Amino acid sequence: MLFVVIIPVSSLADVPKFDEQLVYSLTHFNGKGYQESFVPRSEDTIYLLANMNSVINCRYTLVYYWPLTGKYVAAFKSLNEEVDGTFEILREDKTFKSLEKKQYCLFYPEGIMGDFSQMFVSEEAYAIFKKYEKPLSDFHEQLAEYSKEMLAYKQRLNQFIGQVRSRVEAGEKVDPEQIRAGMPKEPSPPDRPPFDITGIKEDFIVNLPEGAYQIHLRAKDGTIVEGSQKKLVTFSRRRVEGIGYEIIPGNRWTRREKCNAPSSTIYAAGDNVLYFRPFMEDEYNELYYNKMVDPQNHGNPERWIWAHTSPLKSVGLVFQGKGESLVKVDRLPYLVRQIPGPELGYEILTYSLSKYPDQSPAFEGHKLSFSANSGVGTYALWLENNENKRLQGSERRILLVRKKLGRLLYGASIFPLIIGIAIFIYRKRSTS
Repeated sequence: MLFVVIIPVSSLADVPKFDEQLVYSLTHFNGKGYQESFVPRSEDTIYLLANMNSVINCRYTLVYYWPLTGKYVAAFKSLNEEVDGTFEILREDKTFKSLEKKQYCLFYPEGIMGDFSQMFVSEEAYAIFKKYEKPLSDFHEQLAEYSKEMLAYKQRLNQFIGQVRSRVEAGEKVDPEQIRAGMPKEPSPPDRPPFDITGIKEDFIVNLPEGAYQIHLRAKDGTIVEGSQKKLVTFSRRRVEGIGYEIIPGNRWTRREKCNAPSSTIYAAGDNVLYFRPFMEDEYNELYYNKMVDPQNHGNPERWIWAHTSPLKSVGLVFQGKGESLVKVDRLPYLVRQIPGPELGYEILTYSLSKYPDQSPAFEGHKLSFSANSGVGTYALWLENNENKRLQGSERRILLVRKKLGRLLYGASIFPLIIGIAIFIYRKRSTS
């Protein structure tokens, strides 16, 4: 017997419900560079770093709730209507500042994908833009010319392949070396400048001392724009110049871990390769920092977290086990390449320009390899500068464990639960 089950399309994929809202769009400094975020109507407080330039603006857009992330998403491509007016900042219900829009640009010294970015405002924005506009303009012209050359190259290559095919079909013997020598030469792409810069933009620039404020947008007719009222908290670092690590596992390089606190222990088991990327770091209030990075994040106002600020590049990573000699590992560039075939996976290769001239490294780091035969126990690592002096605060412990002891660890974690159940049963019987 055949049963046919009809499932409504709406039950398979719920169409998001769009709601037009007035939201705040932000371009704010996060401790090492500038990032963008938006504040939906559901959030009543904006968090920014004190004494740093941040861009803030009101816009009408479509907002919908995304259940997979539990957050609201803005559809700026569908609607992105800017609201004109004067941005007012209040402190203790008194006007503290009234802002008009200013022109600015963002500069990326290491390119758009680099770790750093800087904001320049007013005259400084024009000066920095004028300085770097010409190299970028020349690059885009070379890129356009390269696209034309590639199109012509492909046409010549197709013609050449057609001629060779005709000769082979006519029964002519062709010499592979002659064919290879006569092939059209592929043009080389232009070298992209190591830096990048945005165009000149115009928005409200906020730079406030640490404290609590109220903000709103006043329209040209003197009324306050509905929905623009928010609280604003600006905060500072508690501690500075700590040293933390970003750890990239060789078997799952996209799932990076952080080891920021000096008291933290790094655990490794079996055959494993770890890539360490050291950073300078500052300490912030967890709630304030998380809310700044993403206004819809959560955090504990009683906790403090370390946040990476700048990578440490001119250092060596020193590794030592019990009774073993020191091993100093240099920072090297690495290339990540997908493994072809039915099994999805990646391999991490040491990068060199001569070996991979048409590719760029995915990351740089210090590589440590552990095998299943490595002795179980505690190891130590730290950083040294070019003068072989240890950097204080860079020390970490690595604990190597055996996978076959994993069941014992599971048993140890379940043991308190068993004791609790036994106590509960005993008390229940005693009461009855």
